[in-house]
Amino acid sequence: MLRIEQLVKWTDLFSTPSIPLPNSVWISGLFNPLKFLTACQQVVARKRMLPLDDMAIITIVTEFKTSDDAKLEENECAFIHGLFLEGADWEYKSERGEGYLKIYEDKRIHPDLPVIEIKPDKREIQKDHFTRG
Repeated sequence: MLRIEQLVKWTDLFSTPSIPLPNSVWISGLFNPLKFLTACQQVVARKRMLPLDDMAIITIVTEFKTSDDAKLEENECAFIHGLFLEGADWEYKSERGEGYLKIYEDKRIHPDLPVIEIKPDKREIQKDHFTRG
């Protein structure tokens, strides 16, 4: 039922030409999530006139706890939600200034991961982002 609700909301958004996507897409509810991620890459590649083969996806875990909190801005590609962790939990902003994985302390076996920002970019930039730590 949640999948149908998401598709109906998405269809209603297409009547507004300036908003092509919902604020956050329930990635677990898509029939083929990889095609959605590839479409995000294609949109950015066409906008920047880059070959699709040179694109990679950068994922950034945001501080948005629910999909209602996420607001898509014009320079962003997409937010996704619906992913969860197993045997771990997500610690929101700490003294280090960013969130991180931690051992789960309460009895929740599958806590939700916060909303994730999807940012397609050139592959070289993705390598730099990955090695930062």
